[in-house]
Amino acid sequence: MSWERKISNTLLRFLRSERRALFLAKWLGKALVFTAPRKDVALVNMRIVFPEMPEAERLEMLRRNYEHLALLGVEALCLQNDPAQVLGWFESIEGGERFDEARSAGKGLILLHAHLGNWELTAAWFAQKGYPIGAVVQHSKKKGQRELIQSMRERVGLRVFDKFSSMKAGVMFLREGGFLGLLPDQHGAPQSPEYLLWGKKTKTFEGPGAFAWFAECPVLPVYSWRVAPFRHRMRVLPPLEVDRSLGRDGFIRAMTQACNGAIEKMVEAVPDQWLWLHRRFRGDY
Repeated sequence: MSWERKISNTLLRFLRSERRALFLAKWLGKALVFTAPRKDVALVNMRIVFPEMPEAERLEMLRRNYEHLALLGVEALCLQNDPAQVLGWFESIEGGERFDEARSAGKGLILLHAHLGNWELTAAWFAQKGYPIGAVVQHSKKKGQRELIQSMRERVGLRVFDKFSSMKAGVMFLREGGFLGLLPDQHGAPQSPEYLLWGKKTKTFEGPGAFAWFAECPVLPVYSWRVAPFRHRMRVLPPLEVDRSLGRDGFIRAMTQACNGAIEKMVEAVPDQWLWLHRRFRGDY
């Protein structure tokens, strides 16, 4: 058994009460605020996204973000004790009728999300509601971490597709009526083309556009956010509209840019809960 698994099992026993979970999240949040990992990266990102914001406000937002990240991890671990409890953690689903409409029609959906709110809980909610949910993910290079995270996702009912594998499996999943979650808000691969994000050109994954073209499925922006510990809300935005007469390449380009625009709206709606620590604009650090 890996050391990651041993630590996880110990924490799961400790986190059987919400009181203990909140205590651990508070302690971890303070540790993150004190050590301030990737503080410089986060502040550069914030200056790009919110150029008019006073620096003191950015620092305060970063403090809240560290606390959010600590709680994010604790919530995901707590869920392992009883995945079904995630259904009670979501207070409201705005626009959720689109999910049932798609399932009733036997149609697949591309769920455009971001590393915002607690994205692992969002995926678990779909699985526990009985929706055919899968997600494209990038696995950790460390075997112990990879196996632990994989088992946690399988435990809540999420089907996983490796980001660097063939698109064929994901396309077939969508054509069979599956809901495929994509989080393309991180920096693209070296060969990825550049697209505008908050007015800056940056390498961007074209996955949503490619899946939408080949599977002929709508791209539905979805995001969730925490309103209190173990209390979340979800919002569904209108599907992104792109003319297929643009042809494959033109469609994928237009859809990718539309996805970046939707991600901007999601992050600006809940700025405290985005993953600011990621090096999204590689030429600026």
